[in-house]
Amino acid sequence: MRSYDLRVRTLGAGLLLSIAVSACAHTAEAGFPARMALSGIGGVAPGMSVAQVQRAWGIPVVPTGTGHCRIARITTGGVRGHALFLDGRLGAVFFTAGVKSDRGIGIGSTLPDIRAAYGNSTLDWPAPNSATEIHIYTKARYLGDKRALRFDIDPGKSGLVTQIGLGGSALSFTTGRC
Repeated sequence: MRSYDLRVRTLGAGLLLSIAVSACAHTAEAGFPARMALSGIGGVAPGMSVAQVQRAWGIPVVPTGTGHCRIARITTGGVRGHALFLDGRLGAVFFTAGVKSDRGIGIGSTLPDIRAAYGNSTLDWPAPNSATEIHIYTKARYLGDKRALRFDIDPGKSGLVTQIGLGGSALSFTTGRC
């Protein structure tokens, strides 16, 4: 009877280990974390090369366009966005789905949510191409690149965050495009 119990326990432990490994592999396969901070997201920070970003995230990063400003679409699992590269270096990254800030702000959050999470450490800036849209920036932390987070809200429509971004000076590009 004890031999049977030992085999069942061993089989059960093996099954649990296999489920855990499978879950970890699926998470790694998704290639993307869900939290963004001034320090970066998933080991990626402004100033990194395309190859460094691709290696850190474990997903294809293929900038398109010509000239010094190029865009790479980011699509993996439920994450949607794009990375803006200036002269081959990450200038900013913007997301429209699947990512939240380290303080819990993501797509669908409200202006009061941002105020509660960031207090007085934000600046509101009207979006130049919209009569109602505003960009909410965290006050830049001088990590050598004036890095900040940006939350885009259109109070004239939904009043909800529609895009979040991380970057240095490239973060101020109007729509997150070159």
